[in-house]
Amino acid sequence: MSALLLAIAAQPGCAALSSMGATEARAQAFGMAEAAGLAPGTIDTHGFRLQAFHRGLTHARAVNVYIEGDGRAWSSPHRPAGDPTPREPIALELAARDRSAAVLYLARPCQYQDAPSLAACDRKYWTTHRYAGEVIDAMEEAIDIALRRAGTDSARVSLGLIGYSGGGAVAALIAARRPQARWLVTVGGNLDHRAWTDVHDVTPLAASLNAADIAPTLRELPQLHLIGGKDRIVPRTVTESYLRRAGNGGKTTIVEIPDYDHQCCWAGRWPELACAALDDAGATFTPCH
Repeated sequence: MSALLLAIAAQPGCAALSSMGATEARAQAFGMAEAAGLAPGTIDTHGFRLQAFHRGLTHARAVNVYIEGDGRAWSSPHRPAGDPTPREPIALELAARDRSAAVLYLARPCQYQDAPSLAACDRKYWTTHRYAGEVIDAMEEAIDIALRRAGTDSARVSLGLIGYSGGGAVAALIAARRPQARWLVTVGGNLDHRAWTDVHDVTPLAASLNAADIAPTLRELPQLHLIGGKDRIVPRTVTESYLRRAGNGGKTTIVEIPDYDHQCCWAGRWPELACAALDDAGATFTPCH
């Protein structure tokens, strides 16, 4: 991978966050979840141990599933991070503001792990293989396990999927597999990683699945893709490439917020940002009702 991609992937939200260690970031995330009434839990899938936070899953009929971004993939332009735990977990911030009865947050593989679990993680899963088939399998399996633990039949639950940054790609790939998916929301979503690597003129993520490849299968699924007008990490052209692959028609809305970038300031206007657009697309976004 070129230095440019590594610098982009490692770019922090602000100076204070860039100096935060993984242990402090983990404590901050657990505190944020507790304040929002989200209980912690670990989920062991076939391949990964995943950190989750949740509320109201028992006998739930509809669950909003939040999927975190890529996290801290690189610590310098030439060195993968030793721990991909995000210093600014935007998806968790959104989940914490969701007023719905049933909410499930899933971190990505290797995030928020203790030392033994992190040591067992291959760094490719937060760099070149971040959207690999086995990652998507594990994230989908985690949804089933979380619901089954709560005594809820995942086949009967309506799922809303919300993904931030690379989590948007994961959410889209899961939505294509799940007939229970009722809508999809992405925030700064990397929905076409080939277009993304082309924009930045860097090495393709050849070992990762690409959400744009399954875009046509999601045309009839209500979708909202939120992008920041100042986002230089995942610019609008990436989302537009996904939409071109989807083809004409469908139930997809793209909303650009001119003054927002990749990190700022999505949580401050959540969930209101999504309400009207999803309602217009014919989807019921439970935090708004």
